[in-house]
Amino acid sequence: MKPSYNRFRRFCAFISGAVFLLSGILKLMDPTGSAFIVKAWLDFLYMGFLSPVAVGIAECLALVEAVLGAALMSGVWRKVTAIASSVLMGFFTILTAVLAIANPVMDCGCFGEAVHLTHLQSLVKNVILCALLCVAFFPFRDFGSPKPVKYVSFAISSLSVLVFALWSLIALPMKDYTEFAPGKILEASRSEDYVDLSEPVFVYEKDGQRKNFRLDNLPDSSWTFIDSKVIQDENSLRPVLSISDAGGEYCDSLAARGKVMVVSVFRKLHPHNAAGVREFVKHCSSAGYTPLILAASYENVPEDLRSLTRIADYKTLATFNRSNGGVTYCADGQIVRKWSCNFRPDNEKLAQLLSEDATSLALESQSKGGLSLQGFLLYVFAVLLLL
Repeated sequence: MKPSYNRFRRFCAFISGAVFLLSGILKLMDPTGSAFIVKAWLDFLYMGFLSPVAVGIAECLALVEAVLGAALMSGVWRKVTAIASSVLMGFFTILTAVLAIANPVMDCGCFGEAVHLTHLQSLVKNVILCALLCVAFFPFRDFGSPKPVKYVSFAISSLSVLVFALWSLIALPMKDYTEFAPGKILEASRSEDYVDLSEPVFVYEKDGQRKNFRLDNLPDSSWTFIDSKVIQDENSLRPVLSISDAGGEYCDSLAARGKVMVVSVFRKLHPHNAAGVREFVKHCSSAGYTPLILAASYENVPEDLRSLTRIADYKTLATFNRSNGGVTYCADGQIVRKWSCNFRPDNEKLAQLLSEDATSLALESQSKGGLSLQGFLLYVFAVLLLL
């Protein structure tokens, strides 16, 4: 086989690997968001019983994708990599083809929250990757051998991706791509007279067909409940939390009055996490902040914290802050900074934040997160390219 064609084959494998690696890293960066995507896939495939382990499935699939991408880029174990990548792409191309035909209301999640593709765009992307892999591995022989140093670069990059995945499980995503990213301003900050125009929508399924129903128009028992979500006013450009009190009254303005530290609780708090929230709330009050706990249910928080608790939608809370028990600093309705439950700010940090400009802090937070992600991506790609 001509050396020029072999180089072209390696180029196709390298490009495919770069897409695999980038896709895997973006999913690993946001375990909670990736779990939501996997749950949607499981529901679509009538495998909702696996939803409790959605995070594990999401992490394993993303890790396999990233490591396989590193193997394709470095050129190690080429025969094994050819089989694994071809099987993986063939499987997901078939799935995306089914999605393109059925067109359900869900995100393919190819690149996490960073890039949103329609089902048709996702299918086209997968077909192009399949074509690249066909060129890279056809005929299925004469793959050649990599330089010994490539095994070192593969090992370093794979270990780095694993450490990155473990860090992402205990910290927040490096870069926030959600509608509640630092710098965004909550809709309730417009005025004290703001009226919530968002409303809950419930997704039900019957005979393979899914439909959205509003609270005053729920279907009969022959339909199966699938999911719920909040539809925001289409004329609003700002994110809405849709907070309600015990009486069901709208009270989003609570998160938009002065300097507020919001604790998101979308799952029941572990006793250790609850103790941390309890201590943090005390520190916030003494430092001059208004503490506010937002929970998907009053059952998620201990009784002594329920006076500070208001209710919001589960997915909204998990989008607002990916960490259960995580903290979000809002200043006059502007989202300033976020922390996971493992890295809440201490008394010294709380005092420091009060003296700094909220807008500058928000811009710094987003910029630092973006630079951190770019730095990690450049590091991994540099290892695979230069070693």
